[in-house]
Formats: sequence, C-alpha cells, structure tokens
Amino acid sequence: MTISLEPLDKAEIARVMHLELGEDQLDFVGRIEDMTTRDDPGEDFYVILQDGVVVGFFKLDRGYPQNYPFAAPMELGIRGVLIDRKWQGQGIGAAAMAAIPAYAAARYPEASGLVLTVNCNNPAARKVYETAGFCPSDELYLGGRAGPQFILRHALGAERR
Repeated sequence: MTISLEPLDKAEIARVMHLELGEDQLDFVGRIEDMTTRDDPGEDFYVILQDGVVVGFFKLDRGYPQNYPFAAPMELGIRGVLIDRKWQGQGIGAAAMAAIPAYAAARYPEASGLVLTVNCNNPAARKVYETAGFCPSDELYLGGRAGPQFILRHALGAERR
C-alpha cells in the first residue's frame, strides 16, 4: 500500500465528489460537497491517494488561529479529514495522518505546528491521530456542531531536520 498526498485545486473538486462517509460519521466530518463549497482563501485542499486512487480528503487551514482561540498564531489547522467508507479499516487514515506533518512542514515552512479537533464521541479517530504523533491538550473545544472536542497538536520543528 502506497499512500501519497497532493494538493487539490479548487477548480478540480470533481476529483473528490465520490468520497462518502457512513451515516454514523456525518456529524463528525460532514459531506464532501459541504466541505468543498465554502470558498475560504485560507483553506488549502488536499487529496489522499492509495496507489494513485483518490481515497480521502483533508484541508489545511492557514487562518485557523484567527477563527479558533485555542490555536497558536503560527499553527495550521487540519480540517475535514475524510477517508471514503469503502477504504476505511485498511490503515489508510493512520498512514495519511502519519504523513501529513512532514508534508505540511515542507509546504508551509513558516508553520510551527498542526492543530485539530476530534469529537469526544469519536475514539477511533482520536486513536488514529494520537498514533500518528498528535498530542492531546488539557483543554476541550466546546464549539463543535456535534458536541465537545479534544484538541490535539503536532509540532513541526522535527520534520524540518
């Protein structure tokens, strides 16, 4: 299994429109069409590929610290992480999350780290993030649409060495 990440131009959104989640996951992430229709210039879109096939999506949000008070000024937000339901359970999410820090460090040399939130009722996702080296903070984000969320961080300094 070869996992790779690549930018997704907003003009090429059709490349990810086939991605779906199970109904029980929609509250945590949302539908791909909802995540890709908002035109926020601070959000950069990326695809997750397995052996060249688009199997997932995520966003890196350069404006995250302006919208979320728990984010430090030079942190990038990871948002909308989605692995298509047909591809879940094969380690793709874990491999992608393990690859994102080095990928982000190379693309955003000014960033000090990554920050994300994960719903308190989504222990499987939290385990994936923590296995990939994301560390939980002592605070919760209470503004999530599906309830409280853990805040996790990953420093980027080590990826630059």
